[in-house]
Amino acid sequence: MSAGAPFYAPAAGSAAAASAAAAATAAAPSPRAGVPPRKPLYLDGRANVIDVRLRGPALGIRRGAQQLELPLARLARVFVCGRVHWEAAAIAACLRQQIPIVFLDGRAQPIGSALPLVARTSHLGELLAEWVDRPQWREQYESWLRAQRYRILRRWRRQRAEAGCPVDPGEWSEAVRSFVYADEPRFASPHASGCYARALALLLRAGARTQYRGCDGGVLPLAADLARLADRSMALSLGNVAGALDGEPALLARAGEGAAAEVDALLLELLQRLGRRAAEWIEPWP
Repeated sequence: MSAGAPFYAPAAGSAAAASAAAAATAAAPSPRAGVPPRKPLYLDGRANVIDVRLRGPALGIRRGAQQLELPLARLARVFVCGRVHWEAAAIAACLRQQIPIVFLDGRAQPIGSALPLVARTSHLGELLAEWVDRPQWREQYESWLRAQRYRILRRWRRQRAEAGCPVDPGEWSEAVRSFVYADEPRFASPHASGCYARALALLLRAGARTQYRGCDGGVLPLAADLARLADRSMALSLGNVAGALDGEPALLARAGEGAAAEVDALLLELLQRLGRRAAEWIEPWP
């Protein structure tokens, strides 16, 4: 984004298994009649420093001579890139309002977040915590991730065939090799930051943690893994769009918001599927 460009921009537009699926389904957002939708905020401080302070019920944002106030009640999430200086009170106000803050690198790849505490622990959250306390959790989770990656590739191959552009055998073999069996697939589409932010929001609504610590000390980075799966699905649909937007974090983030409904549906489907599998893995335990 050039130095003279706006520094913010709103985006457009089993019994245990059944209980886990219901908990995940309940996390789906439902718009309230008559209430304007919350929108994401993008703060790109690469060219000029941005200061963010709390101004009553709003965020006061200043870059050089430019100043404005944005009501917290209208914000869904905040994306931050570059030199953005936050007042602690402003961060705290965002977290009290359940507004996640997502930090991006220079290529709009998510590198971390500031999140509100999970206000409640749902049955799904308790189920996942119990599951990762079992010695087989890591092997089971890695197998589940590979199965989801393969499922995403199969869906893509089917969509290509239906569109009259079938995937040739060489392309299919490379896709399986580079994605299904990768140790940790990288984010690959313009939707990366949007996928990550929406995964965070889904887990918060579901009463689940964004990551879990297993009994072996290992970490299950649930939000990042769900986001990577959704991101790869979007990347397969978009082809090489990411290259055209390389280096423009706000444009990349807004591109992700453009597919919000599709991303939300896929993330919810993945979380429901993981909840059901975790319940199945736990039930046979003596």
